Amino acid sequence: MTDSTNHGLSDLPVEQQLEIMTRRLHRAEQALHDAEDVLDTRMRELDQANRALQKREEDLVERLTIENSKLLYAQRTAGLATIFWQKGQSYSSSSELAWLLGLPPEQEVTVEAGIAVLHPLDRKRVFEAYDAFTDELPPGRSHEFEHRIQHSSRGIRWLRWSLRRELDEQGNLHALYGSVRDVTSSRKAKRQVQALQLRAERRVRELDRFARQLEQAKGEAEEALRARDRFLSAVGHYLRTPLASLNGSLELLALEAHNPEETRRVGTASRSAGQLSAMIDELLEEAEGRSADITLHPLPIDLRGVLEETLRYWHDVHPAAAHLSLHSDVNLPPTILADREYLRELLDSLIGSALDTSCPIELTLSWKDALILQLDVQDDGRWAQQAEKRGSGMGDPAIRIVRRITSRMGGKIEMDNATRLCLTLPLPEATPEGANLTDQDTLWLPSGKTPAILLAEDTPTNRYVIASQVKSLGCSVEAVENGAIALERIQQTRFDAILMDVMMPVMDGEEATRAIRSLGGISATVPIIGITAHSLHAERDRLLAAGMTACLSKPVRRKALRNVLQDLLGHDNSAQASAAGSVIDTEAFRQAFAVLPEAYRQRLLDAVRTDLSTYGDETIAAVQNRDEDTVRRSVHSLKGVALSIGATGILDCLDLFRKQEITLAASFQPQLEKVIAATVTACGDLFTRHIAKHPQL
Repeated sequence: MTDSTNHGLSDLPVEQQLEIMTRRLHRAEQALHDAEDVLDTRMRELDQANRALQKREEDLVERLTIENSKLLYAQRTAGLATIFWQKGQSYSSSSELAWLLGLPPEQEVTVEAGIAVLHPLDRKRVFEAYDAFTDELPPGRSHEFEHRIQHSSRGIRWLRWSLRRELDEQGNLHALYGSVRDVTSSRKAKRQVQALQLRAERRVRELDRFARQLEQAKGEAEEALRARDRFLSAVGHYLRTPLASLNGSLELLALEAHNPEETRRVGTASRSAGQLSAMIDELLEEAEGRSADITLHPLPIDLRGVLEETLRYWHDVHPAAAHLSLHSDVNLPPTILADREYLRELLDSLIGSALDTSCPIELTLSWKDALILQLDVQDDGRWAQQAEKRGSGMGDPAIRIVRRITSRMGGKIEMDNATRLCLTLPLPEATPEGANLTDQDTLWLPSGKTPAILLAEDTPTNRYVIASQVKSLGCSVEAVENGAIALERIQQTRFDAILMDVMMPVMDGEEATRAIRSLGGISATVPIIGITAHSLHAERDRLLAAGMTACLSKPVRRKALRNVLQDLLGHDNSAQASAAGSVIDTEAFRQAFAVLPEAYRQRLLDAVRTDLSTYGDETIAAVQNRDEDTVRRSVHSLKGVALSIGATGILDCLDLFRKQEITLAASFQPQLEKVIAATVTACGDLFTRHIAKHPQL
C-alpha cells in the first residue's frame, strides 16, 4: 500500500507532494508527543505505586516489629517462650527461651544448651518423658511435664513444657511445637497453699478438740449452776419457811391488837420482818443475776403519817436514829397516790443504809409536782457518792433496793451536792375524795358468793397462818397436808382457787398441779397459786409452765395474797361488775380518775390509751411468734392497765388467753384486737361524759 501510495504521490505536483509529506510529518510528531505523554504518566503512576508499596512494606515491618516486641514482653512477663521444629529443619524458638534457661542473649539456643542446664536429679526423668512423648503419647494433643534447671543467675527454677507433635501421611514425625514457662512462683504458691491447708486442717482438729473440751466444760458449768440453783432454792426455802410463819402471825396479831401499844409493837416487829424478807430476796436475786419485777398497787395514802411512822420505827430499832432529823415542806400534800408497802420499803432501805454510817443525817421532803427526798449524811460525801454511783458491783443491798423501786416508780437519783442524795418520785397528789376511798379487805365472787379456797401446805404453822389470812379476807378455806389430798379434794368439791405449796411430801405442788390440769372439765381450769420459798426466776418459770396461774413467795403477805386472789376471782371492790357485753365498768372508770387532781386526769387518759395499744400489740406479736415469756409479761402489763380502769372486756379476753396453750391462744387474737380497739374508744367517750364535764367528781 505504501508503494502504491508513494507511486501515486509521485504523480502529483511537487507542491502537493510537499504539503502531503508535511502533514504526515506533523501527524507523526503529534503521535510521538502523545506517546511520550502517556509514557510519562505511566512512569509517574508506577513511581507512586512503588513508593506506596514501599511505605506499606515499611509499615508492615514496623507493625511486625511492634507485635514481636509485645509478644516478647508478654512472654517475658509471663515467663513464657515458644519452640518449633519441622522435619528437615533445626529447632527454632523465641528469644525468651534463652532468658528462661539462663543463657546469654547472644548464645544460640540448642538442644545441647538446654540439656546442659538440666538439674542432675531431673535429667533422666526428662529424657524418659521426651521419649514417651515422641514414641508413645498420641499426636495432635498437648502433653505437659515439669522439671528443674540450674539457672545461671536465678538459682534452681522450675519449667513446665507443653508440647504437641504432628505426623505426616506415613505416620512419621513431621513437626513439633509448644511452649515452656517458668512455674517456680506458682509451685511455691501451691506449696504454701498446701502448707496453709495442712495448718488449717490441724487447726480445725485442734478447734474440734477445744470445742469438745468447751462442751464438756459447759456441761460441768451448767451442772454447777444447777447445783447452785438447787442450793439457793434450799437456802431460800429454809430462810423463808420460818419467816413466812413469823410474818403471817404478825399480820394476824396486828388485826387483833387490843390497844395502840400492842399495835405499835406488832407493827415494829412486822416491819423488821419485812426488811429481813426484802434483804433475803435481794441476796437470792443477786446470786441468780436477775431482779424480780415490781408490780405497784397505788392507793391514796397519808404521806405525813407514813413519814412519822417511819421516823418512829427507826427511833425504836436503831441506836444511831438519835442523829436523824426530818424536815418536811409546808406545801407537802396530805395525800398522794402511791404503793404504801413499796414506799415504806424505799424509805426504810434509804434511812437504814444512811444510819449505818453513824453520822448526823438530815431528811428533807418537799413537793414540786413530785415528791422530792433529800438525804444529807455528814460523812464527807462518801455515802452519797456510793449511793448515787451505778454499776459498782454488789454495793449496798439496801441502796440496790432503793434504786430498783425508784426506777419502777419512774423517779431518778442524783447528787444535789457533795453530801446530799436527792430522789425525785413523780407520785401524783390525791384529791380529798380519793383519800376517802378505802381498800376493802373482804373478797367475793362476781355472783356475790363467798370464795371457796383450797390450801395445800405441809407445815402446820404455815398452814394455820395462811388459812387465817384467807379467812380474814372473807373467804372459806379448806386446808390439806399435801398435793395428793388436794388432787382428791378438787375432784370431789368445787373450789374457786387453790393455794398450793411447792415442796410437800407424798406429792409436791408441781406434780399436783400437772395432775389437776390433766383432769379435764371445770376442775382443770381452777386458778392455782403456787406458794414457794424460792425467789428464783427459773423456779417460777418452771411452776408456771407446769400449769400454775401465779406464784407467791414466802413469807406470804396478806396484801399480796389479797391482790392475787382479787385478780383471779374476777372481783373489783371499787364497784359492781358491769353488765354482760360491756367493755368497761363505768363506775370503776370514774373512780380511777376521782382520786386524781383535775390536772392529772387527761395525762392518765393518754397514758392508759397508749399503754393499752402498746401492750396489746406486744401481746399479739408475741403470740404470733410463740414467745411464751413475752406473752406472759405483756399480758401481765395489759392486765394491770385494764384493772386500773375496770376494762372488763379485756380482762375476760385475757382470761381466755391464760387458760389456753400458746398455739391455741392465737385463735383469740382477732377478738383481743377488737376488744382493745373498743376499749380505747370507750375510754375517750366515758372520759368526755363522766370526767371532763364533771371536774368536781
